Amino acid sequence: YIRQGHSASNTPEKNSILREKGEQNSARKRNLNTIANQLLSEAEVFLNGGKHEMTATSDGKTRVIKAFQDLVKIVYPNLRMLQNIHFSEETIKTVVRSPQDDLFKADDSTMSQAESQVFSFVVRRKNNSERTSLQQVKEEFTKRPYGWYPNAIWTMIAKLYKRGKLELKQGPDSLEDEDVIEALLNSSYHSNVLLEQQEEIDPRQVKELKRAFSDAFDETCPSNDPKEVAKAFKEKLNALLTEVSQLILNERQYPFLATLRPLFDNLKQWTRKDTIWFITNLKEFEDELLDTKEDLLDPIRRFMNGEQRKIYDEVNNILSADTSNFTYVEQDELEVMRKLVEDKRPYTGNSIKDAKQAKDKFIEKLLNTLEAEKEKTLEVIDKTINEFETNEEFLKLDLKEQQEVLAPFEEKREKVKDLKYISLIRDVKHRVQDQLVAQQLNVMMKFAEPVETGGEPGGGEPVPHYIRRSEIRISYPKKELRSTEDVDDYVETLRKSLKEQINQNRRIRL
Repeated sequence: YIRQGHSASNTPEKNSILREKGEQNSARKRNLNTIANQLLSEAEVFLNGGKHEMTATSDGKTRVIKAFQDLVKIVYPNLRMLQNIHFSEETIKTVVRSPQDDLFKADDSTMSQAESQVFSFVVRRKNNSERTSLQQVKEEFTKRPYGWYPNAIWTMIAKLYKRGKLELKQGPDSLEDEDVIEALLNSSYHSNVLLEQQEEIDPRQVKELKRAFSDAFDETCPSNDPKEVAKAFKEKLNALLTEVSQLILNERQYPFLATLRPLFDNLKQWTRKDTIWFITNLKEFEDELLDTKEDLLDPIRRFMNGEQRKIYDEVNNILSADTSNFTYVEQDELEVMRKLVEDKRPYTGNSIKDAKQAKDKFIEKLLNTLEAEKEKTLEVIDKTINEFETNEEFLKLDLKEQQEVLAPFEEKREKVKDLKYISLIRDVKHRVQDQLVAQQLNVMMKFAEPVETGGEPGGGEPVPHYIRRSEIRISYPKKELRSTEDVDDYVETLRKSLKEQINQNRRIRL
């Protein structure tokens, strides 16, 4: 009525009455709260069908809270098994990721009452031929007499998993640490992840796996707990699988690495196994793993990480590089090098040693042949230059003209020094002998007998022109010389052809 009665049109008297009544209502509300609080603080409490004695208090809310706390203790008596510890998602992750020895010192006597309850529940259901999922464990321990909250339940399961008492399975596969965390914290997995009692492990089997660990990976296993030993072994196998796969990627450059493929296939198969399988089935793979490591993998490792690989690369580079110079050298050493590259086990025996000796000898022969060809070509060029310098027409030329005549030979000389291919070096030699000499002789003659104004050469005689003997074509009807008469006829024909060239003021370069 007071809220509805307020209006700007009210008289001062009415507003005063409404304000006074409002103050009286507020006072009554405070009095009612005080009386209700007093009544609650003095009220009797009944639990379990009987009067429940409680300590006196002047606050009704506190009495109600304490009463309900006492009610929780009566309804959920096993809640105290959690020992007032706060369990969170971080607690679960810490338990799973911590080493087993750090958590429990490998002593089952440290198992808490809460862990024992969860473990007994799983074992009891297994004895009744019942399968237990995470969801079923949650449903069991959230109701009376437990009343546990999910993070507490998952922490108990995580501890049992680390103790090696329980394993978590999704289908046929056992879950490892990170997968266990995902399964516990993601509710979508709770209905299809099962808990199974871990089989008892014979300590002798664990000892054998640790010995195999040392033999296979050349280091000591850092753990003693069966599950941790098996887990460490599987992690090392995964690392070995990665190493082998990286080696196989180089198969194109090192064909012999193809021999690692069977090991790669075995490692892929082994790494898919459950962790405990490595303890209970060691005999199934131990011999093959250790024999392959000793006979194949270790020698390949030494090869790939040592000087042998460098020698192999040098040999391979020679064989795969430009081989145009090889035809000019005896190739006995090449066969030795090819055998190394084709060898499926080049890291054994004397293959590398023999190939290195062959490589060094072949390179020496190749360089010597290359230098010899350069020397021959340079000798031809130098001889040709010397012939020009002693030529009577050449001596008539001034210095600039002489340099112009000899310039092509000097260019060929410099070019030969930088050439790396024997065929090109020989080509330079042949071009100098067959073309350049005659060409430059004609240049020399033009300088020596310049054409005067009016079109006539100096002295009224034609300028001699040099040609090569090979340019002269002989017209002879026969293709063979079978008698002395044939020889005489051929020589006479040749004589006539040569004389014709001389009569035309040509000089023949033999």
